[in-house]
Amino acid sequence: MSSKKKKASNQRRNTAPRSNVPILKPNRIHAIILAVLAFLLYVNTLNHEFAFDDVIVITENSMTPKGFAGIGELFTSDMFKSAGKETGELSGGRYRPLSLVMFAAEAQLFGKPKIDPSGRPATAPDGSPLYEYNAKAGHWINVIFYVLSALLIYRLLVYWFEKKPELSVVPFIATLLFLVHPVHTEVIANIKSRDEIMALALLAGALICWHLSLTRPKSEKMAVLGAILYFLSLLAKETTFTYMALFPVILWVIYKKQFADIWKPSVMLWVASIIYLFVRTSVIGLPKSAVATTGIMDNPFAMSDTAEKLGTVALICWRYLLLLFAPITLRCDYAFEHVPLVGLGHPESIAGILSYTGLLVFAYLGWKKRSMYTLSIGMFFFPLIITTNLLFNIGAPMGERFLYLPSFGFALAIAYGLVQIFSIDKLVVLAKKWPVAAGLGLYLCFFAFQTFARNPDWKNNETLFAKDVGTTPKSAKLQNYQGRILLSQWQKLPANERTNDLLLEARKHYEESVRIYPQFVLSLYDLGIVNLYLQDGPAAEKALQDCLNLNNTHGMTRELMAQVQYRLMGNYQKAADHLRYAIEKSDRRSANTLKDLGIYYARAAKPDSAAIYMEQAVQAAPNDIQVLKNAGVIFMQAGKSAKAQEYFQRAAALENK
Repeated sequence: MSSKKKKASNQRRNTAPRSNVPILKPNRIHAIILAVLAFLLYVNTLNHEFAFDDVIVITENSMTPKGFAGIGELFTSDMFKSAGKETGELSGGRYRPLSLVMFAAEAQLFGKPKIDPSGRPATAPDGSPLYEYNAKAGHWINVIFYVLSALLIYRLLVYWFEKKPELSVVPFIATLLFLVHPVHTEVIANIKSRDEIMALALLAGALICWHLSLTRPKSEKMAVLGAILYFLSLLAKETTFTYMALFPVILWVIYKKQFADIWKPSVMLWVASIIYLFVRTSVIGLPKSAVATTGIMDNPFAMSDTAEKLGTVALICWRYLLLLFAPITLRCDYAFEHVPLVGLGHPESIAGILSYTGLLVFAYLGWKKRSMYTLSIGMFFFPLIITTNLLFNIGAPMGERFLYLPSFGFALAIAYGLVQIFSIDKLVVLAKKWPVAAGLGLYLCFFAFQTFARNPDWKNNETLFAKDVGTTPKSAKLQNYQGRILLSQWQKLPANERTNDLLLEARKHYEESVRIYPQFVLSLYDLGIVNLYLQDGPAAEKALQDCLNLNNTHGMTRELMAQVQYRLMGNYQKAADHLRYAIEKSDRRSANTLKDLGIYYARAAKPDSAAIYMEQAVQAAPNDIQVLKNAGVIFMQAGKSAKAQEYFQRAAALENK
């Protein structure tokens, strides 16, 4: 080939059109490193089971086990409703159908049909077949989407810095910092937190499409695709709604748009936000203000005034910063009183106020300079602010999952500052500045070690709560969780293998939970159960009476108190009074409760009352042999032998079938 032909060929090659979305370009090696690292960091979660909030979306959810048949309901329901809870338990509700729909599809695709106690395929009340969710598949999918998130985040940052060769290593370092951060362990190792993973992955995809629509000719379709991806991100989790305020900042800082020109390019994404808000409002309504609802376990600021609330929020914000810079101890729960209620004069509150004020002032000063710090601080601050309970009650004072999206801004700020301060335009330059390289390397290794070491704790509730109750002894919820694990372990043992050791250990945790928060109804109720099993009547009676003093209509407590009075205290009249209250005032009517009430009245020497409720029990369960036999005995005691014989004969006929 002649030199002229070679030159012409090279020119054609150099001017060939670029791929619109080259996921692994311009640096395939960096992308492969990031993807492999993201996978290896969480490879030890792939055989995990269910843990923590998986009960809400999977194990105790009424819709996701239906598979594809449940998808329509999931799109039109509050997340807590599908978990069997009332929509209004937390102000603002939860509308995050995307991850729930994924779980429903995965249950049918990767799970197996549920089997009922009779050995037949289980069905929902509407006749839909039910499926057992495959936890292993759920963990694999979480890790796969985390790997995809790594590629999308890296690609987005490459686009943002493509015209700044002096900052070309920022995307790699920032993505690296994000990937290895230990606060992400809750999100990746807990299947439920798929909502966080998908929200950020889809947001990054939307911003990539937006970039292409802004920088590539004839890329209008990319703007539409970006809006669709952003809408899906909102359906995953509403936290990304805060990016509505960040789109103009991105245009100002990254794309150097003039102030008058930063609104039009944001219209498509804003439209997606408005459509989401309309859909959300139609399904569950607008978020409500943070009001004191059901107590401090569901509303962290139910017992605080305005000054105390602001002081505690400032303390929480300070602790979030500490977690980002030095994630030494990780926890699944930060409930009262691990996070104490404090005033504005508390040292940590003051530190939080000063640090965040400084960040916001720094962001403001960088606005005119179109500083990347301004954007990074916004990416950290805006998603975090809606999880602080300032705007509405989110049901928890703080959580590591709430740092997942804000940590993107944190990683970007650290990487940008490192590269800018030390003039690192290439990784080769970083290697030559060995003190900086060594410091960064140690920091990354510490993060990676913490991540990999934390993952096994999330295997299941037993491993998680046993570990975290030791590091977070002041959390009333964690003390309750650990007590329940021990109680459950005791209940699963064969009767001949049961000892009091597990019960006594469980009681210690429940008593500590109540000591921390004396109004914790759930712990008081569970303490009553443990003391019932331990046959400690006075202790059981006290715990349950304390529970009733807080919630007089708590039907389950009334039923349990009736058992305590009947089995341990020998007060049959009190037993009957409590159970009758549960049936008539707390809607705890069932064949068993009616039968028990009949027995209680019989032991209290009130045969007529016993007969009335025993007859109601028979009406509720006409083919229950034990109920019929008990009814026969009660009616015989009441002097109604003909009716008694009728029930005995019906029971015998059923036994002989």
